[in-house]
Amino acid sequence: MADYLKRFELLKQEIENRPYLEVVEFKINPPASGEVLKKVEDLLGAPLDKSLMQFYQEANGLKLYWRIKSKLPEAEAEKLNEEFDDFTFELPDDKDEPFACINLLPLEDSLLKKTWKEVEIETDKKEFEFGKQTLNRLEFAKRLKPFDLFSMSASMAFLIEQKKGNPRILQLSDYFVTWNNSRITDFATYLEILFVTRGIVEARDAIFSEYRGDRKRALRINSKSWVTRHTPKMFRS
Repeated sequence: MADYLKRFELLKQEIENRPYLEVVEFKINPPASGEVLKKVEDLLGAPLDKSLMQFYQEANGLKLYWRIKSKLPEAEAEKLNEEFDDFTFELPDDKDEPFACINLLPLEDSLLKKTWKEVEIETDKKEFEFGKQTLNRLEFAKRLKPFDLFSMSASMAFLIEQKKGNPRILQLSDYFVTWNNSRITDFATYLEILFVTRGIVEARDAIFSEYRGDRKRALRINSKSWVTRHTPKMFRS
């Protein structure tokens, strides 16, 4: 399904229609320029995947940050926790570790940024296992480009590989330094996961966090039951 911006607009409206929720921030950036898209394709050494191209031609990043209403009485929050027990509502909300946030960066800040110091940290470990390969840790780190900064301690990142216009995507956890305990997916699937989970931070962890998930089959949304299972209870009716 295309028209990503319309779908994000509908997602925002769906959240606003819940009397106990509030949208704190919703920002859509202008489309990426042709020059920026060309630089990204040069970096990848291949034409951009259709879904990547379509999204960034609609918006060069966006942010949707929402939460339980800050002025909601604690007793009402407790009732919500009982009714919708798949996730925990907490008051007051911590902006650094939000309940729900989608923070898709502009291509310049993600893929075209020369270094990500949060990822390329010094360590005594020179080697790193990913999939069935043993790789140089620092060289691998240089290929990781965070693009969804949804919290202070975790993000989603592109894994840059030459001549691949559809980069693999993985979750960076433990303040971006743990890389191989994540299931792998692609950009189109990731957007669909955001729509299903409404950007809830805990939902990403539930879906992507898995010990040596890098060795598992790439994650795909492959059935209506998957969508039903991962749709937050508060949005099932």
